[in-house]
Amino acid sequence: MEYRRELEIEKKLQHLTIIDHSNGHVLEKHDLEVICQKAIGVFEDDALLDYVRRKWKYSYINVNFRFSDKVILNTFKTPSKQQVFSNLNQLMEEISDALKSGDIICEPLNEILNRIREKISEEGSRSKREFDPSLSDGVKQLRKALSDCELCNDKAETELPYWKGRLDRIHSEMRIFSTVRLGEFRSSKAKSKTGTITLYTSAIADSAKVQNLPFETVFFSTLIHEYFHALHYQLFKEQGIEDRWSEKWCDDERRIVQETLAAFYEWYSCRYGFLLDKLPDTKKLADHLMEDWKSFDIDLWLYSGALVLADPANNGSMLERLFFWLLETSFKDWTMAAKLIKSLYYMPQTGLGKVELDLSGRYKP
Repeated sequence: MEYRRELEIEKKLQHLTIIDHSNGHVLEKHDLEVICQKAIGVFEDDALLDYVRRKWKYSYINVNFRFSDKVILNTFKTPSKQQVFSNLNQLMEEISDALKSGDIICEPLNEILNRIREKISEEGSRSKREFDPSLSDGVKQLRKALSDCELCNDKAETELPYWKGRLDRIHSEMRIFSTVRLGEFRSSKAKSKTGTITLYTSAIADSAKVQNLPFETVFFSTLIHEYFHALHYQLFKEQGIEDRWSEKWCDDERRIVQETLAAFYEWYSCRYGFLLDKLPDTKKLADHLMEDWKSFDIDLWLYSGALVLADPANNGSMLERLFFWLLETSFKDWTMAAKLIKSLYYMPQTGLGKVELDLSGRYKP
């Protein structure tokens, strides 16, 4: 197996320094280079990738690494800010009507609703992307108040779960707006090059601080996620189908499959795989990843598709079978692979025991 290793550092980051808030250590540009080289080396020890190498016999993965201190917001398909406000206002009107008609009784509700309306009015002067954190807090308070309110008739009992579900959705949409990229893989059509991995060091440092994790652990796991994208693309390239990697006609399905596989591999490496004994707090990071997947619906947070692979109800052999089935099917049909991911995602608490798979491209729920 041949690995070609190159490192590109943006000129303005020649004197890059990162503070690891978990231990106070200062990391220089050279330290990041060492982590990248170390990461590529340990891939050779991984059993899952060893199987991929033997099955598809790709010749090399040639990636450049770039470090950037830019902060780039995620570009997942979410409703516009105005649409979020419209949905929230409509829901609050329904709740207000229920209060006026006596369907529900809850003393703090009117005050919470008025505060949220004031915040929505103030949001007109803010960035199109960013939500005021206090508005998100207001939605959480409204959700809690609804849980504590007194239901006075059957209509209220029917409506309450529906209101809560819509509030959960709105809160998730608000959170998604402020998420940032930690890394990015860009493919290359050049014969001797797989592509470029960019690691957003400032965003990674902030993420590590928020999660109370070592910088190196979050940096390493982000690199693993992006490196799996590079490997996945190289498999397309080896088969002469690299144009299908970025197909636009099935963009949603393609991205679900790509992110499901990469997110699962990142989680698996931290929870059970080759990173477990090499870096501190990898299990803790894996738990954080799983919490995020559970917090967002798959159509908002593409990484949540990894839940179908990381589901504890799945046994090891079935899990690996599905992982490689999705990988192989991605070469033929993004839509078919995405359809299976979504079918399993919306099939709660069943695991894979009730699903038959074969590599001919068929599945039976």
